[in-house]
Amino acid sequence: MVGAHFYNYNFNNAAAFGTCSHCIMIPTRDDGARQHNVSELYIDEATVTKRIVYTVPWKAIFYDIDGTLTGLGPKTWATHNYSHLEAMPECTLNYEVYDGVICDSTVRLRRVSFEAPIPSDPFFMQSMFVVPMDDAIIGDMTEEELQVYLDDNSNYGEIEFTMPGDPGMNTVPVLVTGHKFKVHWSVGIDFEDIDIVPS
Repeated sequence: MVGAHFYNYNFNNAAAFGTCSHCIMIPTRDDGARQHNVSELYIDEATVTKRIVYTVPWKAIFYDIDGTLTGLGPKTWATHNYSHLEAMPECTLNYEVYDGVICDSTVRLRRVSFEAPIPSDPFFMQSMFVVPMDDAIIGDMTEEELQVYLDDNSNYGEIEFTMPGDPGMNTVPVLVTGHKFKVHWSVGIDFEDIDIVPS
């Protein structure tokens, strides 16, 4: 979107941008984390109190080409918050205005689809859990400290299972480039094959 002006979005939970496209309509529902480019926006701060509100599937990515959405300058990002994103030093949590995190231009937000698992049945209704594993976070930990870190559910972003849509049985987290993450599914799944498809 280029050049839009926003006024008078200050009622109920209104926001300049809301995310959802055929979210719960199978088979047209998309699993989300698609990138939306925006630039040359004018957002009237007096009458637009919230810039973004996320809904199902809670993972759209906004790429702010010139900084008029995030206020962080050119080539910046916004997405819904998950704990694994909140831990990134390049990202700042702001629920009141952005309903999630905004990230600076030193990183990129990317959709990564874990799809076409074999067998697929064990993945049905299972959430994915994502935890940061950067050397700066875990590098100096003892084995005991690392286990405490991995056992703490608050460190994980939970990507909830959604009914198969496009492209089918898959799990799609938003990840930040330049960082390491550990992923697993809620019950621990023994599978033979899975495709990992970056955007």
